[in-house]
Amino acid sequence: MNITVLGTGAWGSALAIHFALHGHRVAMWSHNAEHARAMQKIRENQRYLPGFRLPENLSVHADIGEALEGSELVLAVTPSSACAAASSCSSSTAAAACRYSPPARVLNWTAVG
Repeated sequence: MNITVLGTGAWGSALAIHFALHGHRVAMWSHNAEHARAMQKIRENQRYLPGFRLPENLSVHADIGEALEGSELVLAVTPSSACAAASSCSSSTAAAACRYSPPARVLNWTAVG
């Protein structure tokens, strides 16, 4: 399965690594382009989940359209304080996900905190 994780915090990274280790193709998206580049280059999320290597079948993107391309399952991993706005597609991340996601794609909000 092709999975996209929107969010590169500790929980998003842990979920992405888990799915990648179980054979899925995983793309992560970060709103911070510098953070996405660093994660892709060094194959680790040193900021939020140090010590856990990103598998080769996990890619990190700053462009949400690239991250969502071909995805069958989208996990939006956001702080719980953002869920009310995000679930209605009024936040910038959710609006972008809705814009790039076809209606048949599964979108799951995975709140933390």
